Amino acid sequence: MKLKPLLISFSLLAFTGAAYAQQQKEQMNQKDAQAQQSTQSQGAMTIDQVKDMEIVDSQGKELGQIEDVVIDLSSGKVHAAVLSFGGFLGMGEKHFAFQPTQLKRGKQQNQLVLNVDKQKLENAEGFEKGQWPGMDDEYWRDVGGKQAGAGAGGQSGQMNLIRASELKGKEVQDKSGNKVGEVQDVMIGLTEGQVRNIAVSVEGGGRAMVPAKSIKATGTEDRLVIDMDAQKLKQRGQSGAAGGTTGEKEAK
Repeated sequence: MKLKPLLISFSLLAFTGAAYAQQQKEQMNQKDAQAQQSTQSQGAMTIDQVKDMEIVDSQGKELGQIEDVVIDLSSGKVHAAVLSFGGFLGMGEKHFAFQPTQLKRGKQQNQLVLNVDKQKLENAEGFEKGQWPGMDDEYWRDVGGKQAGAGAGGQSGQMNLIRASELKGKEVQDKSGNKVGEVQDVMIGLTEGQVRNIAVSVEGGGRAMVPAKSIKATGTEDRLVIDMDAQKLKQRGQSGAAGGTTGEKEAK
């Protein structure tokens, strides 16, 4: 007869534990949503959000979508936005690179305006999907064959160019070669041509927002080196986890 109260107690404990876990999960999801909303309100987008943007000409006619963004880790700037143009069902698409300052906000929320003649793009060569120029190619220094203007993408000095989408999932090491995290996302202010922050999932827990300039591509395909030790990165991650966007504010 005494077993029944014990079973009820265990059942209540299990229910309470499950409810608490669900509550914690909901709170974390809410914090992530608030952080994302805060970032969007400041004009920054994740790389996936950027790639969903529709590109139209000055008359509102559809030109295509952003395929990817080339960023310069040395300067922390967006070097070029790549337009996917034409084609059908993924076949016959051409790609063109433009300075981010050539893109303006459109009338729709998920829309950008590029002041270029559609007929001109149809007659131009571009490059095909899966046949991108190498990141050390002259093409990128001149942003698609057109020398970048001041404040756009034509930074002086040595550049460290990489496709923003290829940063996601890359291992991040400290200068001693120890793994300290993994790139989770890239936050971009596209029309202003700035990489706001790079989100790093920290080893041991937490999510740190770090400046693009603090990370360098090493030439090894899947690895990056960050200019801070593991402890400092963990502190950023803990601050970001506790305060939602604190880590992002610190990184600016």
